[in-house]
Amino acid sequence: MQPRTRVTRYTVCALPEDHPETYRFAVHAEETAPGRWAVTNRALHLQEDGTWGIAPYSARTLAAALDAAEIAARNITVNGASVADAIANPGRA
Repeated sequence: MQPRTRVTRYTVCALPEDHPETYRFAVHAEETAPGRWAVTNRALHLQEDGTWGIAPYSARTLAAALDAAEIAARNITVNGASVADAIANPGRA
């Protein structure tokens, strides 16, 4: 039997790829079960209402999860710093 490869996690970030804090501002669209995708940021899950919580929520399609991840990536804050703050002051979030 031939091994197969499939993508089960996408990283979405609004910072430039070479920014030193990209990993902190990244969110992920992750497959939690076949055909079910969640948006995560470390241990938090993006809930249906757009808030972050600890309860897993994975009723999204891949397209919906990527759309939600893009919105979340533009609006995420880390230690009170927005994406714009991180771009203006690299290394301070």
